[in-house]
Amino acid sequence: MSIRWKYFVALLCISLGPLFLAGGIMQRGALRLERTVSDVAGAEITHMVTTQLEQDAENASKSVLRGTAALTFALRSLAVDAERTFAQPFLRAPKVYFSEDFNKPLRAPTDLVEDRRYTRRTSAGEAKPMPVSFGHPVFLLAQGLELRRAAPDLARLSQLLGVCQDIFTYSGYAAHRVYVALESGVSMAYPGFGGYPPGLDLRKAGWYARARDTGRTEWSGLLYSRNTGRVLIALNRPLYDQEGRFMGVAGIEAPVSWFLQEARLASQWSEEMRSFLVSARINPDSKQLGLQITVERDSRNQGEPEEEKPVEYRWMQPVDDPKFDRLVESVRNGESGSMEIDYAGRPSIWAFAPVEGSTAFLLVVPKTVAMGVPDKLRKDVAAHAADQRSTALLVALAAVGGAALLSFLAAKRASDMVTHMVGAWQRLAGGDFTARLRMHTGDERDLLVEAFNETVPKLADHMRLSRSMALAREVQQNLLPRSSPKMPGLDVAGTILFCDETGGDYYDAFALPGHAGRRMAVAVGDVSGHGAAPALLMATVRAMLRAASETHRSLAERVALVNRQLYADVAPTGRFMTLFCAEFDTALGRIRWVRAGHEPAWLYDPWTGEFEELRGEGVSLGFLEDTEFEERERGFDRRGQFALLATDGVWESMNAKGETFGRHRMLDVVRRNADKSAAEIVQAVLAALESFRGGTHCEDDVTLAVVKRT
Repeated sequence: MSIRWKYFVALLCISLGPLFLAGGIMQRGALRLERTVSDVAGAEITHMVTTQLEQDAENASKSVLRGTAALTFALRSLAVDAERTFAQPFLRAPKVYFSEDFNKPLRAPTDLVEDRRYTRRTSAGEAKPMPVSFGHPVFLLAQGLELRRAAPDLARLSQLLGVCQDIFTYSGYAAHRVYVALESGVSMAYPGFGGYPPGLDLRKAGWYARARDTGRTEWSGLLYSRNTGRVLIALNRPLYDQEGRFMGVAGIEAPVSWFLQEARLASQWSEEMRSFLVSARINPDSKQLGLQITVERDSRNQGEPEEEKPVEYRWMQPVDDPKFDRLVESVRNGESGSMEIDYAGRPSIWAFAPVEGSTAFLLVVPKTVAMGVPDKLRKDVAAHAADQRSTALLVALAAVGGAALLSFLAAKRASDMVTHMVGAWQRLAGGDFTARLRMHTGDERDLLVEAFNETVPKLADHMRLSRSMALAREVQQNLLPRSSPKMPGLDVAGTILFCDETGGDYYDAFALPGHAGRRMAVAVGDVSGHGAAPALLMATVRAMLRAASETHRSLAERVALVNRQLYADVAPTGRFMTLFCAEFDTALGRIRWVRAGHEPAWLYDPWTGEFEELRGEGVSLGFLEDTEFEERERGFDRRGQFALLATDGVWESMNAKGETFGRHRMLDVVRRNADKSAAEIVQAVLAALESFRGGTHCEDDVTLAVVKRT
C-alpha cells in the first residue's frame, strides 16, 4: 500500500468528528432550503420571469427604434446629396449598367460576387445566390424613355454611388437596397444586380405616389421583392429641386427579419418564446380594433426562413378574455407592460413595449416555462439532500470501525521515519559525510532513503570540487592586474568577466623593463574552451609573455618565442589560444602590435570620430610550431586617441530573444563615451552589455581593455 493511501486513511479517521458535524449542518440546511423553495421560489421566479420579459420587450423596442433612426438618418443623407447633385451642372456620365447588362457576362461589371442576402429562385424552386455588384449601381429606364434624354439624370445619379456605399458600410445588414426614382422615368438602385422587368416604371408604385402626394418621409407596408425573394419594409422620402418642385423619391429597403435580429433577445426563458412587431388597427373583416402582425419570429427557428412568399398581413386571433382587449388598447396608447393571457390554448405571459405610434414589440412565453423552473429546482434540491444524507451515513459507518487503530499505527510509523531522518540530516549538517539511513518501509519512503544515501557521497565530492574551483578562481584572479598600471601619457583600464568559476580569457598590462618607463605592453587573448584547463593555459601564456618581455627581442619575435614554447606543451591536446599584443611608446608616440589569430583591435581618432581596425597576419598560439608573426606600427600621438582591445565574448553575447550584442552596438557605446576616461569607457560598455542581456546568463568570458593617450 502506497504512502499516499496510508496518510489519506489516517487523515480521514482524524476528520470523522468534523465530518459528522458538517453532515448535520448540511442536512438541516437542505431541509430549510426545500421549505424555502416550496413556499417562496414559485412566486419569486414567476415575478422575475415577468420582469425579465418586460425588460426584454423594452430593450427590443429600443433596439428597433435605434435601427430605424439610423436608417432614417441614412435616407436623409441620401436625399440631401441627391438634391444637391441635381442643383449643379451635370458632368459627363461614367459607364453605367442597366438591368439586362448584369445577365450578359461580356457587358456585366467585373466586380460581381455572389451574396447570400440576394437570392433568385431556380426553376426547381431552389434559392440560388445572385451575382451582385457593390461597386456599381443598376439603372432603369421607363418604357419609351430614350437614352439620349436620360443622359443628364444618369450622370447625376452616378454621383450618388459614394453615399450609397457609405450607407451599406455603416448599416451592416439593415440596408437591403437603396434606390432613387425620378419623375423623368430614370431610376437607380444599389447594389447593382439584374432581374428587373424590362421598362420597369417605379413612378407607378404605390409608395411613389404616397411620397409624392403626402410630401412626408414614411415607412411603407410589407413588400415582396420579386428580384431577391425577400420580404421588405421600405422607408421613402420625396425629393425637391431648388424651386420646391417635386422631382422624385429616395428610399431604403430593410428586410423584415432584420428588425427582430436587431432585438438580440437574450432571455434565459426564450426556448419557446415568440416575438412579434404588431400594430393596433381596425380589422377590415371584423371591423373591430385588433393587433395586426407586421413581423413574426419563432425563437425555435432563429435562422432565415427557407422560403419567403408574397406578403399577406395576419392578425392576432382574439381570445375570450377581457385582458386581450386591454392589451390592444395599451398598444394603441403606446404603453408598456405585461399580462397573463392564453396563446394557442396555453396560459402565457405577454410582455409588450412601444416602438412608434401604435406599433409595439410583443413577446409571448408559455407560463409553464416559467413555472417549470421552481418545480425543477425544488425536486433537484430534495434529491441532492437525500443523496447527501445517504452518503454521509455510509461513509461514517465505514470509517468509525478502524479509525482509532489505523490512526495510531500510521502516526507511529510516520514519526519513527521522521526521527531517523532528522538525526541523519543533523549529522550531515555537522560535516559528517559518513551519515547513512538504514531502514526499510516497503513504500515510497524507501525512495527517499535511497536518495539520501546516494546524495551524501556526491555532496562530499561536490564540496571538494567547489573548494578546488574556488582556489583556482582565486589564483586566476590574482594573475590579473590588481589595478590599472600608471604611465605618463597613458590612461589604461581593463577587465575580465568569467562566465564560470574559471575562464580562458586573458588580459594583462605591464610596463616593459629597460625603457625608462615610457613603453607599456597590453595584451588580450582567448583560450579555446572553458573551465580549469583553459585557465591553466592562460596562466602559462601570461608567464611566458612576461618572461619574453625581459629580452631585447622585437614584439613579433617575443610572440614567436611564446608560440614555440606553448606548442610543445599543448600540441597533443589540440588546444590553442588567440592573442592580440600591443606596445605603446609614449616617447615616440607610436603603437606596435602583433595579431595571433585574434580579432583586430580598434583605434579611435577623436579628430575624425572614426574607428580604424588594427589588423595583421598570424595564426593562433599553439597551432603551428614554426610560424612568423607580422608586426605592424602606426602613430599614437594625438591627445584623446585610444585603442580598444576585446574578445568575442563582448559582441557575441546574446539576450533572451537570441539576438547578439554585435560589434556595431559596442563601437556605438564607445563612440558616445569617447571623451571619458579609459575606466569609464570600459564601464559604459559593460553596463550596455548587461542591459542588453537583461539577466540572461553569459555563455562566454568577456574581456575588454582601453588604452587612451593623455
